[in-house]
Amino acid sequence: ACLWLWRGHIQRSLLRLTRRHPSLKRLPSDEEARRESDEDVQDVDVLCRLGLEAIKVSRHLQRAARIPCAEIQDMGTGQVGGHRTLDGKTVMRTMSPHFVLKPMQAGTRGIKEVRFYEEIEALREAGSLGMLHAMESFLCEYYGVLLRPMSSDTASVHKAGHYIVLKDITHGLRHPCILDLKMGTRTYEPDASDVKKRKEMDKYPAQEITGFRFVGMRVYNALTKGFTFYDKSYGCSMPPDSVSQGFVNFFSNGNGLRVGVVRAVHAKVEALIQCFQKQTRYHFISSSLLIVYEGADTPTPNVDVRMIDFAHIRCGEMLDSGYIYGLLRLRDTLAQILEEHSTSADHH
Repeated sequence: ACLWLWRGHIQRSLLRLTRRHPSLKRLPSDEEARRESDEDVQDVDVLCRLGLEAIKVSRHLQRAARIPCAEIQDMGTGQVGGHRTLDGKTVMRTMSPHFVLKPMQAGTRGIKEVRFYEEIEALREAGSLGMLHAMESFLCEYYGVLLRPMSSDTASVHKAGHYIVLKDITHGLRHPCILDLKMGTRTYEPDASDVKKRKEMDKYPAQEITGFRFVGMRVYNALTKGFTFYDKSYGCSMPPDSVSQGFVNFFSNGNGLRVGVVRAVHAKVEALIQCFQKQTRYHFISSSLLIVYEGADTPTPNVDVRMIDFAHIRCGEMLDSGYIYGLLRLRDTLAQILEEHSTSADHH
């Protein structure tokens, strides 16, 4: 019964997807899918939903949706944080027209992340989000899990595997500036081994003080017409008293501090704090906050703030004090920057 329940949920989700995105053709029937030749199957990207207990996506839980001429490529410099392959290539992908493909992590970590997105989806459909309703606007739009078959091209970098499909929040921005903040006072789960705990704490011992750390960022310079990139070593070596300057670096574009952008981000962080001071359902461990804005000067700030990375999420019964502390420190740091630059020209 549970299996058939999830089969129905998967098909409903995919039907919604095809309505929202006309480029996705109708879902084939089981009989049509069986008639697909091996050559055709290689060209089919499978968007599917995972059941809560699933470790692998079983064939009978898949519903194929053709995406004509869908271009998939490495995210490249658009990825400022996250996991990378041993040869240094990014493992995140983008897919036209406006999707991000995040590799599903192995074991329970990947299942936890998909389960979180699925639970939010199910609660929303049931009208039971409650205190999580306001938080939903800080999550990337979720479309399911993509099974990417092994390419017949041996030189292809697009390996077989499962990818979590999210909306690309930088889509439509000409010069997206991106900051990845690892949030919270600790980045390890309560039952982690002593070795794991020490490894995480050694990455940035000051995180218990700052409440977050810089994982990576890229900043557009309007004078040079190029980007400046900062990797995780920049954040891990940042003294607590230099955190404010790190944000100034991120919100400056060569013409001065983007005061309007800072003000817009500050407002969004304040709204997110209100969410966390009400919800007790989840504890977000080793999760990130993604801050994005348009690098070119615009009449009004074009800003987005999203929560990402839920491989270590835990259910809780109390407030997520570690994440809240990080948000409060972030809000106060931004407020301090605004106060210090209150007489600066309001660059949007």
